[in-house]
Formats: sequence, structure tokens, C-alpha cells
Amino acid sequence: NYMAGSKQTVQHAVDQIETVGDPMEFLTKLPHDMHQRDLRGGVKVKKQGLISKLPKPTKLALEMALHEEQERRALAGELLDLEMAWRAAEEVAQIADDLLVPKEIEEHIERLRTPGSETEA
Repeated sequence: NYMAGSKQTVQHAVDQIETVGDPMEFLTKLPHDMHQRDLRGGVKVKKQGLISKLPKPTKLALEMALHEEQERRALAGELLDLEMAWRAAEEVAQIADDLLVPKEIEEHIERLRTPGSETEA
């Protein structure tokens, strides 16, 4: 990112996010914090919500938090896709197992696995 700035700016951005706990909390608190700074004269904002007037570390922290949330959502979607593929593979494997093992053998194995069941001699 061309606006990232120095190592110190990046560290300050990370610190801002970590101070509130996590990226989502940072995004939630940022509008309130901007309003409080404006009231104290820290950020002169003529129009409420004007991001360009934020300090560089805060803008970078905002970008970082937004990207992290986007990545989290992408990973959640990928995990769901992976789970669906795993379930489909399990179904195919079960069908294949059923084709190869005679039903009588499966029943015998199940009896052996069940505690206290009598085995046929």
C-alpha cells in the first residue's frame, strides 16, 4: 500500500487495533472516537465521516481492519465449501464400501463391535 508509511506508522496502526481488542471492535468504535476527537479539536472534520482528515496511522488501521474482516469472511466461506466437499467424499466412500463388502460380513463386524452381543459359532 503506497500510503502505509513508515514502520512506526504501521506499528501505531496495529497498536490502535490491539488497544480495542480486535479489528471488528476497532471498526465499531472508530466513528465514536472520530466524533470525540472532533469535539476535543483533535481532528477538524467539517463533514462527519470524512476519512481523509484522519491521522495516517488511523487510516491505515481502518484499512487493515477492513481487510482482516474481509479475509475472515472469505475463510469462513472456504471452510464451508471444504466441509461440503468432505461430506460428499464421505458419501462416495460409503457407497464404495457398500459395493465391496457383502452385507453378511458387515452384519458380522457390527455384532463383533457391539459390546455384550453373542457371536455366531
